[in-house]
Amino acid sequence: MPDLVDYLVAALLGALVGGTELVSRYRDAPQSALLSRPAWLYVFLNASASALALWLAMALFRTSLFTVRAGDRDVGVGPGSLLQTLRDAVDREVDRARGQARGSRLLS
Repeated sequence: MPDLVDYLVAALLGALVGGTELVSRYRDAPQSALLSRPAWLYVFLNASASALALWLAMALFRTSLFTVRAGDRDVGVGPGSLLQTLRDAVDREVDRARGQARGSRLLS
């Protein structure tokens, strides 16, 4: 799951998008638009929505819609299984590359 820094980055990006949207709408006086109380509320809501979207997206990618028995293993089917498959493939590739590097150092 994402840690606090991930949520802060998502919230910051959401706040920047909200602020940029306000600046682009009120071109005649962007500073006064950004310094108003409703603008701060809008930016805060954008930041909150971005952090919530990160949490919901990660929750969605961790779910299994149902479980299938394959031989002697239970396999979850859903977005979580896609993420798990990608992570397993990356793990194997990183292990392979690290093993080759270690092997090269031992032979040198």
